[in-house]
Amino acid sequence: MRMQLLALCLAGAMIAPVTFADHAGHTGAHHAVASGEAVSIKDAWAREMPPGSPATAAYLGIHNGTDQPRRLIGVSSTVAEKAELHTSRREGDMVRMERLEAIEIPANGGVELAPGGHHVMLMGVERPLAAGDTFSLTLEFADGETRAVDVEVRGQAPGDAHGAHADH
Repeated sequence: MRMQLLALCLAGAMIAPVTFADHAGHTGAHHAVASGEAVSIKDAWAREMPPGSPATAAYLGIHNGTDQPRRLIGVSSTVAEKAELHTSRREGDMVRMERLEAIEIPANGGVELAPGGHHVMLMGVERPLAAGDTFSLTLEFADGETRAVDVEVRGQAPGDAHGAHADH
């Protein structure tokens, strides 16, 4: 029984969400996270859209400064008909995108929504988003709290031949 529990704990540690400290070399807008602060958001951005694309993804870091886990259960946007929580999983040579019902933010920890992993999928975008644009995203938590976030649109990464959907 103890060996099974130890194996379960080790497996959980290997798939634990990334913390903000894991991304110290990441460039972009950051702000300090105050100890005990309920929820803080950092570095919210979206990739600019290639012409004709009706969708893009948004990314951000979420930190939970409380002793209780938090659940992000929904998202909405001022620029899209529909916004959903998604994740990407690599299966062999394919990347599969799946809708998530919620994203868990651990007590006194954080989660990064980043290319290749969890992200906010924006569908039915009203107009193409170009580098330098900003828009609002509203995050909804299970306890009823909502948080509005300003999202910066950034240009395509060099060598990104597949456009806005290449890495989410």
